[in-house]
Amino acid sequence: DCDRGIVGNVAYVDRGRFDRAAERVAFLRTCLVHLDRCEMCAISSFFSIECGVCRRRAEGRPAASDGE
Repeated sequence: DCDRGIVGNVAYVDRGRFDRAAERVAFLRTCLVHLDRCEMCAISSFFSIECGVCRRRAEGRPAASDGE
C-alpha cells in the first residue's frame, strides 16, 4: 500500500494529508455542482448556510479545518 498521492498539482508523501486534501477537493466539487442551479447556492453550500437567493439550505460542511 502506497502512502503517497497527488491532488491537483501537489504530491503528498503522507497518506493522512493526502486523504484530507482529497476529501476537501471532493467537497468543493460537490458545492460546485450547485452552480447550474444558482451561483449563490454553490457559495452557500461551501459555508453551510442558506442561499440568500433561493432560500435553500446547504448540505453541510465537513469537519472544521485543522489548519493545514
